[in-house]
This record gives sequence, C-alpha cells and structure tokens, in this order.
Amino acid sequence: MDERLARLDGLVAAAADAWLTDPLDAGVYSRLVRAVRERRAHLDLVPGDGTAEGEPIALPDGAAPAPEVLDLLDVLADRRPVQSLGASLAGADPRAVLDRLRRGQA
Repeated sequence: MDERLARLDGLVAAAADAWLTDPLDAGVYSRLVRAVRERRAHLDLVPGDGTAEGEPIALPDGAAPAPEVLDLLDVLADRRPVQSLGASLAGADPRAVLDRLRRGQA
C-alpha cells in the first residue's frame, strides 16, 4: 500500500467515525463524501470513467482475475447472496448497523 493511499484510508476512517458520532451533521457528512471521492480518484475508480452505471470496469487486454479469486467470489455469493443496502439500513441507528455488519449479521 502506498503512503498516499494509507493517508487517504485514514481520512476516510476518521470521517466515517465522525459521521457515525453525529449522522445528522451535514458538514461531517460532506467531509466523509470528500474523503471517499479523493480516495476513489487516487484509485482511479471515479464514476464517469466511461462505463455505464452498474457495469463492471473492464480489465486491461489480456488481464483476467485469478481462478481462485473467481472461485472465492462464487463461494461467498453462495453463502451470502447480494441484498439491497437499504434493507440493512432502513430506519436503523448507524452504529447498530455498523456493529451488525462487523458481526456479519446484516
């Protein structure tokens, strides 16, 4: 991990912690969004990269995920199917949601 990414990860974590402390503070939320966008820009994962919404980003020519990565993704998908984020977050306290996610109970 490069030093800039480590710094950006720290900014995102600090901003997320501040937002969980006061989720109604627009300034705190703005700081979280700004930190996430800066991290995404560093990782070159900014929306508007030419792919349609929900479409996977293409790998460089000749590149492919390792078969063991694809197998792991299949196993994880079988264990825990994708679900709507809104289903996990609706009307819940942000700290309670985060605790459930950390325990794998969302």
